[in-house]
Amino acid sequence: MSTPSKYVRSGSQKIFAVRANAWLRPRLLVLYAILIGLLSLFGAWLVFYGTALSPWGGADSVEYLVSARNMLRGIGIGYYSPTGIFYWISLHPPFYSIMLGAVSLLGPDLIDAARWLNIVVFVLILGLTGLLFWRYSSSPALSILAGLLIMAFSQMLVMATAAMSEPLFIFLCILHGLLLILYFRTGHMRFLLLAALAAGLSALARYIGIALIGAGAVSVFLFCRGNWFGKFMQSVRYFVLACLPLAAWFGWSYFGANHSVAGRTSLGLSGILGRLQPFRLAMVGTLWGWMPLQNKLAHIPYREQLAFLGLVV
Repeated sequence: MSTPSKYVRSGSQKIFAVRANAWLRPRLLVLYAILIGLLSLFGAWLVFYGTALSPWGGADSVEYLVSARNMLRGIGIGYYSPTGIFYWISLHPPFYSIMLGAVSLLGPDLIDAARWLNIVVFVLILGLTGLLFWRYSSSPALSILAGLLIMAFSQMLVMATAAMSEPLFIFLCILHGLLLILYFRTGHMRFLLLAALAAGLSALARYIGIALIGAGAVSVFLFCRGNWFGKFMQSVRYFVLACLPLAAWFGWSYFGANHSVAGRTSLGLSGILGRLQPFRLAMVGTLWGWMPLQNKLAHIPYREQLAFLGLVV
């Protein structure tokens, strides 16, 4: 049989635990925030040390740097071919070259601009990742683990020391995610607009950012507040705003530069189908090879195979 003193001790322990947690939690949050900052500074030092001679690069880096230089000279965002013909940059999106030119206006040359841009972007990647877990995770300690995992990913450090657009793109993706979370939690339209802008700029940094726009539109429809029609309208609003930078770039690239879309010449429907023919033949052959009773099905012509697989899939 429990004694009254036991109940008193149990109640006292619970009160002590609640008070200790109330005292400790804000101080732990401050500690985690400090550790996130220190981790970001350590990441900056890693990139600074890794680019002591210069950022490494390849053919894409040359195109980015030369395009930024010609932009600063007022020639345009592009490069000269060995024949002396000027080509506007289109195979790669322009935002990284624009950022290099903007940083270079502050004083450093373009090589140093790529270096300092990577340092700042890597700090922001670590800081925003830590902020996501520190502010919106049930366990703020995960913010430190997330930062350590980023720095432990060797390919991330390799790209952070290169004159390439990947670090800028990753930063925009993380910023986009943070802004969407803020919109879902608060419902403030400014966060949705900023998230759409981040998604649009990510597609101008790397064309794969188009997938981020689609994923963001679906996320807005699924997770924003309101009825189904309101969700749909918000998703459409986000999608249109996010596509505006890319649409402007594609329009200018096609009508004002070299009559191509992202450096890819328009082929028309027949041309596109012709380019897809080798892939289509290989895909049908592979899928048909998975069918049972191959000795009885091998003689069926290709068109009948394609029609049957189309019905099944």
